[in-house]
Amino acid sequence: MDNSRLLRPKAREDVPEIWQYIAADNEAAATALLHRFDRAVRTLASNPLAGRERLDLGRDVRSFPVGS
Repeated sequence: MDNSRLLRPKAREDVPEIWQYIAADNEAAATALLHRFDRAVRTLASNPLAGRERLDLGRDVRSFPVGS
């Protein structure tokens, strides 16, 4: 589960911080969310037009929520 090469540097920095934040309450849930992130990254890498177009955020920006 290492798709970090597909992530921008800021996203690579955010992943462990997200895990730590959630793991403070539930390590299993934090790890499960990282697995969901991994699947989403692979989906987006093979389907770059997946998700909803977000012209309100900028040209060529799409959103693809993972979790809440």
